[in-house]
Amino acid sequence: ASTDLVSTSRRQLLERYTYVREDHLRYMQKWGLIQPEQRASGEACYAFPDLAVIRQAEEALAEGLSFRAVLRNLIASRLDS
Repeated sequence: ASTDLVSTSRRQLLERYTYVREDHLRYMQKWGLIQPEQRASGEACYAFPDLAVIRQAEEALAEGLSFRAVLRNLIASRLDS
């Protein structure tokens, strides 16, 4: 499928973004900030809109913000848009 070309697996994502952890991904999904798709293998895959949110989180975490502050900012920015 064409979505396979633009999606990233959880493993690839965690390798690429060193500040974002698996529990961060779960919280972002719980709050509706990202919506991974499940592949037939059961692996979660992230599309471009998810990657943009995850990249924002990575940059903020790299600057030293707590994950709680990052999550609050992401939720607030989503409510503003």
